[in-house]
This record gives sequence, C-alpha cells and structure tokens, in this order.
Amino acid sequence: MNLHQAILRLIPDQPRWVEVRDLLSTQQSEISALHEQPEVSFIIRDPDIQTVFVIGRPSVSEVQASVVIQYFP
Repeated sequence: MNLHQAILRLIPDQPRWVEVRDLLSTQQSEISALHEQPEVSFIIRDPDIQTVFVIGRPSVSEVQASVVIQYFP
C-alpha cells in the first residue's frame, strides 16, 4: 500500500471530503507536512489545477511553504 492509499483510508467517505479523496485515489497529488499524532494532518496539492488543501492542523510554516511552492515555483 502506498502513501496515497494509506491516507485515503483515514479520510471519511463524506461529501465534505470529495476533492481530497479524489486526489488521493488518482494519486496525481503531492502530499507534504504529514503528521499522524495527535490527529492526522497534511497538505495535499493538485499541480494540475494549482490548488492546495490543508487537512487537520499542520504548522503555519508548513502551510506557507506549500503556498509559496504553489504560486511561486
């Protein structure tokens, strides 16, 4: 099982998570700032449509780094 599939198993199958689950299932995304404790948190980036999703509570610096990579490559 790869990282995308492992994280997909942790995300509920609910309408709120449609975009994130789709990115994880197609494996077209980039995952960063993955933390499993105390709760799962990560940043997932879709390079095709230039979108960043923040799941849980990664640090502010990790979010800033993802946004800078996203918009100022």
